[in-house]
Amino acid sequence: MPIGVFPQNRRRLRYTHLAAKAGVKVSTGYEVRSITRNEDGTWRVSAFDTRDGTKIQTVDAAKVFIGAGGAALPLLQLSGIPEAKQYGGFPVGGEFLVCDKPEIAARHLAKVYGLADTGSPPMSVPHLDTRVLDGKKVILFGPFATWSSKYLKNGSYFDLVKATTPSNIVPQLQVGAHEFALVKYLAEQLALSRDEKMAALRHYMPEAKDADWRLWEAGQRVQIIKNDPEKGGVLKLGTEVVVSADGSVSALLGASPGGSTSPAIMLSLLERVFADQMKTPAWQQKIREIVPSYGKKLNENPQLLATEWATTAETLQLAIAPPSLDGFVPSTAPTTTPGVVKKVPDMAL
Repeated sequence: MPIGVFPQNRRRLRYTHLAAKAGVKVSTGYEVRSITRNEDGTWRVSAFDTRDGTKIQTVDAAKVFIGAGGAALPLLQLSGIPEAKQYGGFPVGGEFLVCDKPEIAARHLAKVYGLADTGSPPMSVPHLDTRVLDGKKVILFGPFATWSSKYLKNGSYFDLVKATTPSNIVPQLQVGAHEFALVKYLAEQLALSRDEKMAALRHYMPEAKDADWRLWEAGQRVQIIKNDPEKGGVLKLGTEVVVSADGSVSALLGASPGGSTSPAIMLSLLERVFADQMKTPAWQQKIREIVPSYGKKLNENPQLLATEWATTAETLQLAIAPPSLDGFVPSTAPTTTPGVVKKVPDMAL
């Protein structure tokens, strides 16, 4: 039986759609503190009841998936798999200015980006963003970087220290030297006063008033640091999927994938963890029920592209016209050669 370890959302996120399925048990309010290997090769996961520390729930599983946000790295380290030794983590937070006055929020329905200041990293690009917090439409501006040694918003100040090991301490220090621009940016952000943050907002909304805006802490993220054999410590700014050699333990580290990339990431994870099963007719049929385009290239099948576009637009209630395919010939090479595109790191908070 596979087991998954996920964060408990304090805003009453419920996995009711999973709990309703046969053979699925969902336990909330538990903190995993032990992941050990049994003699038969399976794994034993022990979790403590956060409301009553004397209660322990133990589960034996053939497969363990860790998708616990900032807690994923420490949990992966608990498993003791060799692959975990390659990684360290550096916590970083985000803070926004928030305006929830209805007369102001009602005037905006967009995500508006500006340009990063000269010499600043791409992640420093601020933006105005329409969001809904606790059912109320608001306007966000930011992000402004924050820092804490916690790996979770409500974690421990000792999280960073506990996750630092003899195998990852040097790579973590190397990143500090290699990514000096990011270190400098973080230091400048931490030094900003509220007045300076409001001044940044007024580049976008000159009429913004101090009384209409408040600071809101968005949360924590653990940026992954990987020990590269040639480069040493490398800051990984995206999502990192880690799988043990035998496929019995897997984890999702780093930036939480958005809706557009989550399916591709999880499909690739299934191919690595359940390699044999994914090749069977039964699994192939089920996967294609969920993702009809699985294993197919949409740029080689215009009709499938049109079908998938229409289905997605209907499901997500998107009023977006499909792309024009008139005169399109599948698998044709571009008529012009694109110029050299410089790759730059991006770490959207």
